[in-house]
Formats: sequence, C-alpha cells, structure tokens
Amino acid sequence: MAARMKKVLDSLYCVDTTPKEITGFTSAYILVSQENRAVIVEPGPSRGAGDLMEAIERLGVDPVYVVPTHVHLDHAGATAKLLERFPGAKVLVHPKGVPHLVEPEKLWIRTKLALGDFAEYIGAADPAPSERVLATEDGQRVVLDDLELVVLHTPGHASHHQVVWWPSRRVVFPGDAVNMVFKHVEVHVPATPPPFKRDPYLRSFQRVKKLNPEVLALTHFGVHASAQRLLDKLEEQLKLWLKTVEEEVLQGVKEVDAVYEKIAEVDHNAAQAEGYIRALAKLSVKGMIQDLLGGHG
Repeated sequence: MAARMKKVLDSLYCVDTTPKEITGFTSAYILVSQENRAVIVEPGPSRGAGDLMEAIERLGVDPVYVVPTHVHLDHAGATAKLLERFPGAKVLVHPKGVPHLVEPEKLWIRTKLALGDFAEYIGAADPAPSERVLATEDGQRVVLDDLELVVLHTPGHASHHQVVWWPSRRVVFPGDAVNMVFKHVEVHVPATPPPFKRDPYLRSFQRVKKLNPEVLALTHFGVHASAQRLLDKLEEQLKLWLKTVEEEVLQGVKEVDAVYEKIAEVDHNAAQAEGYIRALAKLSVKGMIQDLLGGHG
C-alpha cells in the first residue's frame, strides 16, 4: 500500500488507483483539512477503489466531499463505493453528470462501445444515492475548514467536465481538460476522445492556463511542478495534432490508423506510445476526426 500513496504537499496526498494489471494510469487525490476532514478529488475507476479507501483509512481522515472532474468511469467509477464506505460524504459533480452517477447503466453501455475490453479493465460503476449527489455551479467555492477550493466548468472533453482549483497552494486538478502525461514512459498525448468538441476544449484549456498554476495534479497521471512550462508544451502538442488531423481529413483521409500514423511522423510521443496508451491516443484522434465531420466518423 505504501507505494500506492504518496504525500506530495502539506495536506495533499496522491493515490495510484490504477487497477493492478498496468501502471501509471489514474491518480486520485486526498486533501486533508486541519480538522482531519478530507476532500477526495478524482475517485477513479471502480476497480481501483480498494486502494483509495485503504489510503483514506490509513490517514485516518473523514471524507466530506468527493469531487470527480467528470463522470467517465476512469474518473468517477469508484464514487458509489466511496459513498457506501463513508456515509458522511457527498459528491460534487457537474449538473450534467448527476444523472449518470445516479443511474450509470447507459454510461456503462457507452463506455463498452467506446473502449471495448478496456472498459472491463476499468470496471462498471454502482449507482450513487441521489440525495448525496450535488450539482455544482461554475465558480462555486467549496470550503472545508481551512481548505478552500473553486470548481470551474470546463466543457470540451465532455459536456459534464469541471476542474478543481486550490488557489492558496496554486494547485489545479484539471482532469481531462488538458493532455494526459504518462511519466513512467515519458509520453504525453491529448485527451480528446468522442464526443470531443474542439472550440469548448480550447477555451477550457486556456481557462486552466489563465489560473497560472504552479502545480498540475493530473488524473493521467501524477503531480507535476513547473505547471506553466508543461501546459505550454501540452498546448503545442494539442494544436499540432488538431492541425495534422484537419489536414488529413481535408485530403479525404478519415481512417483513425492512417491519421495516427501521420501524427506519429511529426510527434515522437505518438510514435513512442504503446499498449493502452496508444489505444487511448488513437481514441483521441477519433474524437478529433468526428468533431471535424460533425460527429460522424
């Protein structure tokens, strides 16, 4: 368990919630108040819930809020399990995500269609009790003892996406509003799977940058200092992929594999990606293609 949880700042712990078969996929975060109460940001996949709950209990903290950035199952699948284990906790989620946490069956079907076998690896979500699932507002302050967070709605990756900003520590939890960074293989790729929407995503990316964070606490994956420098690099990559996809689609190339190979010629990250990272990267290309084609790929 010790290797799965790491103290990254005073009052902030990172937990690797990646299901055991692979490494370095999902991070959850525990923010601890002076009163030993906690906010859990990004509960992660249901198949990683055990590690997160063990970390919470090891710290001896009382979770009050669970805040997924959005309801995709690699980010929010463990939500109901946490609520069952910690009956005093409530969920703060984008209003469009509320129905999917309460009745996750349709989300599970869509996840299986999008991810295939990888969906089973992440795991299905249990239904969360509706009275404990609260809709957020854009710009909402979340105060727990000495902790003060701000929730910002950031559509583009999904219509139900939000980021969490910790202004006193200049830490942002951007979910999939920025690219995925896999430190263990030194590869980073955009997070733009269907139903990706280019313009809202670019605006959301800029909203994260304008916070001027010092630390990025990524879901995929881990904590990164020198946040602005990394965000500049990720934005450059995102625009390169978007430009390349647009050029290929305008030439009549619409097959994901063909477009991805073209991207791999201009971005070593695409060329180096292997295994599940390459599969996710190709899904991001599919999202870009479908967005250009009006949702039809």
